[in-house]
Amino acid sequence: MGCGTCTFSVKMSIFLVLLDISYSMHCGPRINVPGAEGGGATLPVRVQGQVKDVSWVISDDGRLNHFATTKPNEPIDIRDNKFDGRLRSETNGSLTLTDLTNQDQGIYTANIRSQSNQRCDQLYHLQLYKTLTSEDILIHLNVTLSETHNGPCTITGTLSCAVIGSDVTLTWNNTNSPGTEVTNHTLRIYNAQSHVTYSCTARNPISEASRTAHIPCNREFTRREIGNYTRQNMIRLGLASVILIITSYLILQHFHGMKIEM
Repeated sequence: MGCGTCTFSVKMSIFLVLLDISYSMHCGPRINVPGAEGGGATLPVRVQGQVKDVSWVISDDGRLNHFATTKPNEPIDIRDNKFDGRLRSETNGSLTLTDLTNQDQGIYTANIRSQSNQRCDQLYHLQLYKTLTSEDILIHLNVTLSETHNGPCTITGTLSCAVIGSDVTLTWNNTNSPGTEVTNHTLRIYNAQSHVTYSCTARNPISEASRTAHIPCNREFTRREIGNYTRQNMIRLGLASVILIITSYLILQHFHGMKIEM
């Protein structure tokens, strides 16, 4: 068999697989699969009956790419070398991808063939998310303190929580204490005790993180942000230093010029 015949045979097999997919019934609704960059994600096969094989297809630059085939309890057949070392077949034919990058996001199709040669196709939406940390959470304080003679220090005002990212939900803890209520991402405090701590928790489909705000009875803390503001302070300090150096240089040049004229 010549090389031309081999190439034709491979192309024909891919064409038949894609043709089968185009005429397959849907196995069920699309499955959303979350993943983390650098991590792994599994595209699950959920059908009744015994699975014979699964052909995995992704749209690549507008064309369908049949990049792998899985069979229950058998090694995976990888057809696209850009997935080498990053794919694994599970015992039921499900597909696991590892070392995920943003380029792996997208819509995948699994053409599932049963032992009776019946086919259906299952769609998956693989989407990557950031693994949240406490440094991603910014809490803005806008409160006033009330101090009484020989009495407790109380707090009135708002704490706002913010996170940059997609599909992130925010919740406040200690909101069941007297004198607090939540509106959207803002915690409103009415005459609360200063020793109470408040925690904002951020969640996305793959992770969660929290940051705690403690408000001491100190008026310096009535308006500030709790979060990653160290870099901003360093930038401000650097700019101030540059301005001071330039100003000193101009003053020295001015006096030097006056000395020459004298």
